[in-house]
Amino acid sequence: MSFLKSGVKATAKAIKKHKLMFIGAIIVQILLVIVLTYTSLNYQLKIMEGAQNVVEPLQDANYDQESLEAGQPFTKDILQIYTGYKEMMKNITEYILWLSGIFLLVNGLIWIMVYKMFGKKGILNMLGKYIGSSIMLMVPFFIVCYYILKGFLSLDIATESFALVIQMVSVLFLVLYYFLLIGFSQLYIKSWKKFFKAYWSLGIKKIVYAVPVLIINSCFIFLGGYLIYLTAMNEVSLWVMILAAIFLVLIFVIGKIFWIASLNSVKK
Repeated sequence: MSFLKSGVKATAKAIKKHKLMFIGAIIVQILLVIVLTYTSLNYQLKIMEGAQNVVEPLQDANYDQESLEAGQPFTKDILQIYTGYKEMMKNITEYILWLSGIFLLVNGLIWIMVYKMFGKKGILNMLGKYIGSSIMLMVPFFIVCYYILKGFLSLDIATESFALVIQMVSVLFLVLYYFLLIGFSQLYIKSWKKFFKAYWSLGIKKIVYAVPVLIINSCFIFLGGYLIYLTAMNEVSLWVMILAAIFLVLIFVIGKIFWIASLNSVKK
């Protein structure tokens, strides 16, 4: 576990040497959380409104088989259902695009700032690797999710099968996100060939090194999230809630630094 010790030392050294850059990364991370939260709340309301326009007419629909066989319409509000469905799908698509775009750009800036703390140069090269790896791994995932949701809403996917589909999608997301993080730890590599080889050499061959770091970061993120949950469920002062939120933000930033420091101390 010497690479973990090296990672901790390199993390502390980078923070100590680049305090202003570290504070800047924290500020950008806070802005990212605020913008993502606002965007999510805004679009969730729009999506719920569209879903309501679909569900309400269906509740008053004609489900009597004899009446339907006699020629009575299933519902008189078919236009409202169709409009609500189209609006809901439009908002879901916009929500995914906005969420992905904001996260891609702002989170990328934080990763670049962290690399600058390690004295890495070549911002354009790192941005290119960051955007390229993000598009390569996450865009297909979001396309799959979109069509799964569309299939479920159009009843092409049975309700009893939806839970299994969600589990499979969740596993796929975790796998893709793992490799995405592997790529983020190697953004400084100039050669695209060597960059893609790192997915195999570090992400698979050296997985025994990457997974412990991922578990450590995940445990701290879970702890930060749990503290946020406790402050939300209990009556605490505003300052306690703010401190819990700042703690979670610190974990996100320090976790990035520790991830890069630890994995780049591993011989590939």
